[in-house]
Amino acid sequence: HVAYFMIGAYVTVVLTMPAGAAGYNGIGGFALPEIFGVLGPVGSLFGWVLGVLGGMIAAALISLAVGVPTLRLREDYLAITALGIATILTTVVNDEEWLFNGPFGINTVHTPLREVFPLSLGGFTVNMVIFGALSLATFALTGYWLVRVFQRQGRRGRLILGVLV
Repeated sequence: HVAYFMIGAYVTVVLTMPAGAAGYNGIGGFALPEIFGVLGPVGSLFGWVLGVLGGMIAAALISLAVGVPTLRLREDYLAITALGIATILTTVVNDEEWLFNGPFGINTVHTPLREVFPLSLGGFTVNMVIFGALSLATFALTGYWLVRVFQRQGRRGRLILGVLV
């Protein structure tokens, strides 16, 4: 699962990274937020949404390409295949410095809608703590809501909840 998340995240960053990002040996991003930014802040947000959708589609296609052949594998063979695919994808990301900046990762990610929400509540650490608290609260509320929805569905909902937890 982590490998598919990694694919989605890296494709999203490459699609939204500025075209002239320094340090990538001549390859930059596709700059979707900047391209649609001529339409205003909403256009810039649309570029980010397209980048995220592109990452989701790329992760889905790779997982489909891996999942279909391994669909009938059982037990140890499935685990070995999953571990092998994750290792291959990690090696590709670490070795392709021209696209992913190797083991250092992509570090020129820009914030969406920075000009619309210029609010800074302090230093970097303070902002990350506030962002983390908001993310944790969102996760907790969503989890609580999902548990309530599945519990209301009767026996089948409780079975789904048992599998998820």
